[in-house]
Amino acid sequence: MKKTLLTTGLAFAFLSTLTVNADKPMAQLPGEQTADQILDGEYMWPNSPKVDLSKVDDKNFDPYAFGKVPAPGIHPRILISPEDLPRIRDGIKNTLAGAYAYHQITVNQKESIRNKGSESYELLKALAAGNEDLAMKIMKKESKFPRKQKYSHRYGFAYVLMTEALDSLIREDEKMGKEVAAAISTLSKIYYKRLVAMDESFKAGKVSTDKYNTPDRFHGFRLNEQTIQLNGDVWRSNRRAAIDGEPWFAFMYDYAYHWMNEEQRSNCRKALNKYHFGKTTMGSHMPHHFRNWNWIAIGSGGLYLTALATEGEPGNDQRVIDHAREILSDFVKYGWSDMGSSDEAIGYSQFGLRWAIPGFIGMARRGDNIWNLNRWKNSVNWYAQSSQPNAFGKGNDSGQRFISHGDGGQGGPSTMTMQAFKRFYPNDPVVDYVLQRTNQVTLDENGNFPPPNKKTFYNSYPHMDLIIAADSSKKDYNDGDKLGLAKTFFDSDRNSLITRDKWGTDQLQLQFEARDDGHAPNHQHADKGAFTLTGAGRVWADERFRSVEGRHHSLVIIDGKGQGYFTPPSTWLGMQDNEDVTIAAVDTAYSHAWRWPGELCGYVDLNDPRRKFARYANFTKKADAFLAKNPDFKWQDHVDRHPKLEKFYKGFEKGDPRIWDEYARPLRIEHNPVEKAFRSAMLVRGEYPYVLITDDIKKDDKERLYEWLMMLTPNTEIASINTHEIMLFDESHPNVEMKPGLKRKIGGKVPMCLVSVLDRTIPEDIYTNPQIRLETFELKDARGWPKGRGFQLQKRLVIPSRAIEPNFKVLLYPHYKGAKLPKYEWNESRDQVTVTIGKQVDVISFTMQDNGRNKVSIRRNNKKLAEL
Repeated sequence: MKKTLLTTGLAFAFLSTLTVNADKPMAQLPGEQTADQILDGEYMWPNSPKVDLSKVDDKNFDPYAFGKVPAPGIHPRILISPEDLPRIRDGIKNTLAGAYAYHQITVNQKESIRNKGSESYELLKALAAGNEDLAMKIMKKESKFPRKQKYSHRYGFAYVLMTEALDSLIREDEKMGKEVAAAISTLSKIYYKRLVAMDESFKAGKVSTDKYNTPDRFHGFRLNEQTIQLNGDVWRSNRRAAIDGEPWFAFMYDYAYHWMNEEQRSNCRKALNKYHFGKTTMGSHMPHHFRNWNWIAIGSGGLYLTALATEGEPGNDQRVIDHAREILSDFVKYGWSDMGSSDEAIGYSQFGLRWAIPGFIGMARRGDNIWNLNRWKNSVNWYAQSSQPNAFGKGNDSGQRFISHGDGGQGGPSTMTMQAFKRFYPNDPVVDYVLQRTNQVTLDENGNFPPPNKKTFYNSYPHMDLIIAADSSKKDYNDGDKLGLAKTFFDSDRNSLITRDKWGTDQLQLQFEARDDGHAPNHQHADKGAFTLTGAGRVWADERFRSVEGRHHSLVIIDGKGQGYFTPPSTWLGMQDNEDVTIAAVDTAYSHAWRWPGELCGYVDLNDPRRKFARYANFTKKADAFLAKNPDFKWQDHVDRHPKLEKFYKGFEKGDPRIWDEYARPLRIEHNPVEKAFRSAMLVRGEYPYVLITDDIKKDDKERLYEWLMMLTPNTEIASINTHEIMLFDESHPNVEMKPGLKRKIGGKVPMCLVSVLDRTIPEDIYTNPQIRLETFELKDARGWPKGRGFQLQKRLVIPSRAIEPNFKVLLYPHYKGAKLPKYEWNESRDQVTVTIGKQVDVISFTMQDNGRNKVSIRRNNKKLAEL
C-alpha cells in the first residue's frame, strides 16, 4: 500500500533534507523522493483522476495464453517456461508467423554472429574464450554491430547474442548453447565492471575510467558527466547503456541458463542485480497520470523485464519489479483512453509497445493481466476504425494500411502487438481483421520469404514474433464490412473523429482531428482541425511520419504560417451523427495564437535545479540563447493557464514532475494570433456520399494570402482544373495511360476525386488573384531553418485566396471514372447551395452567427438531416 506524504510539515522537512549539502552527489533531483522511498511505496501527490478499469466480458479470452511463471530458479521464466519450447518449435513448422520470425533470426545470425570474419563472430569467440581484453578491443571499433547495417533502434550485438541463446534452446544444440553461455558470462563481467565504474564515479563526482567505453553512437557505453549523475535512476544516468540496452541481457541469461554452470549463472546474476537493485526509471518521479507516453513504456518495460530475470533468486529487488509493473499499468490507464486510442499516433505508440508488450505478457504470466481491460482491448477497435481499404500489398508505413494523427500517423500496429492480441483472443474477428492488415507476409512463387530490405540483414525484432507466433485467418472481411462495427468512431477524450458512409472497399472515410489532450511538448502535430480523406478504394488526403507543422497538413495557412508548434489545445465545438450525416466543428484560434517552445519549459527559470545537470544541458543551452536575445523575458508571465492544463497540473507541482522528465508546465509564446479560426467538417451519406469542409478564418482586417491545403498521396495527380473544379486521379491505376507533356488517357473505373471550391473570396483586383495549383515540395521543418528536419517529397493541392476573409467552402467527392458528378446552384444571397447528384438533392445552408462562425445545416427531401 502506498504511503502518501500529506502534511505540510512533512513535505517541508523532506525538501530540506534533500537540498542541504549541495556538494554531495545526488541520486535524484532536489525536491524529489529518493529511489528507496519510491520503491518502498511512498507517494507525494494527491490521487490522480480515476479511469475506467472495467474488464472485457468475453468467454473466449484466454488469460494464460502464455502460461504461468514457474517456480524461482527455473529458466526460461520471463516470457516462456521450459514447457513452452515445444509450442515455439511447432510454431516454426506450422505457422507462417513463426516460420518467418525464425527465418529472420537465422538469416541475421548467419550474417553476423555465425559469419566467420565478421566482428560479431570475432566478438563471440573472444567472449566465449573468456578474453575480456580482446572483446573490449573489438567492441571499441567504430563500425556498428552486428552487420554495419543502417541504424535500427537498440539492435546491436547483444540482440543477436540473445537470439543465439534462444535458438540453442529451440534446436537443443548443447555445443552452441555452452559456447553462448560462456560468452554471456564473460560479457556479464564487462557489464558488471561498467556498473561498478558508474557507481564509483558517481560517489567520487568524477569519471574514474574510460576503459569500458565504446564509440557506437546508438549502442555504445560512455562514462561521462551525465552517466555519473542522478545515479538512482537507470534512465537519467543512462545506466541502460552499461548492459547494451534493456532487456537483452535479461533474456540472454534466461535462455542460456540451461547451458550455464553455476559460476556462469552467478556472474550473470551479479551483474543483473547490480544493475537494477534499488533503481528507478522513466516515470518513477511523477504522478500516475503523467505516465502516458512511449518513453514510459520503454523505461518501465525494460526495467521490469530485466528485474524479472533473477526473480526469486538471491540479490533480486522485488520492489523494483513491483514498482516497474505499477508504471507499466499506469501507461495503459493514462496513455490509452476509454475508447482505446493512444495519446500518440498508432505508428509511434508501437515504438513504446516494443517494450510494453513483452512486459504485459510477463505480467499476465504472473496473474496481473491488463489484456482484458476494456480500455486496452478497445485499442483493437481503434486500429480497425483507422484501417484503410485495399490495404493488402501496401507498405506498412505508407499511410495506406492505417491512418492516425501525429508522429507515426502513417503507420499501423506492429505484428507483435496484434499477434499477442490474437493469442489472448483467438476467435475475435476484429483482432483477426487487424492482424491480417498488419502481418502481410507472403511467399514468392518459389515458396521463399521476402529478402531483407538491406539485402543481407533484417532490421526487425523477430524475437517476440517467434515467441508469440500467431497467424491470422484467411477469412475475407471485405475491408471491414463483415465486422459489424459502427460507422462513426469518436473519442471524446481525444476529440478525434473517424466516420464513414459505410464499411467496405468503396467506403468514403473522413478523419477529423482536434486534439486537446497534449499537456507538454509531445508527438502530436500542429494539425488541429486537419482532415484525411479516403474514397473510391484509396487514400487521397493523408498523414506523414513527422509532418509536424501546420503547412504540412490539410489546413488553412495565413501568409504561409499555420498553428503554433508545439501546439496548444483547440476547442471541440460539437458533433452530430446520424444515419444520414456526421458533422463536427472546432475552434483552433488558441492553437494558432500560441506555441510551446520546449527548450523554454522550465529552463528559462535560472533557479531550476535541472540546469546544473548534464542530462539537461542541451535544454539549458537553448534557453540561455533565447534569454540572451530576450533579456526582459519574464517566464512567469508566459505560463499557459488553459483550463485543460490547469486540470492536469494543479495540485501535482510538488517535486516538479515533468513529461519526458524534461518539460515543465508549458510556457506559451505568441505565434499567429487570429480573430477567428473555425472549421466544420461534414460527411454526407447516401447513394452519392461526399464531404464538405467549411472554414471561417480571419487573422485581422488586412488583406492576406490564405491557402487551403489538402495533403495528397504520392500517386495523386490532377486530371483537370476548370476554374473552381479540380479533378484528381490515381496515376498508378492500370487503366491510366500517361502521355508526353500533361496529357493522359484515363479509362473506366479509375479512382477520381472531384474537389469543388463552392466558395472563396476573389480579390477586387483580379490580376492579384492567385491560382489553384498542385505542388510538389520538400517536407521540411521551418524550425531551425535551413537545418530543419527534411524527410521526403510530398504533394499538396493549394486553393488560395487573397482576402481579408477567404470564406472557403470546399466539397470533396471521391468516385470512379464515369460516375455521376455533382451540380451546384447557389441562391441569390449565396447563403444556400443546392447539391444535386443524380436523383440525390441536398440543400446546404450557411448562417453566420455572432461569433463569426457559419452554422451549417443540410436538408434532403424537405427533411433536416443535421445542423451544427
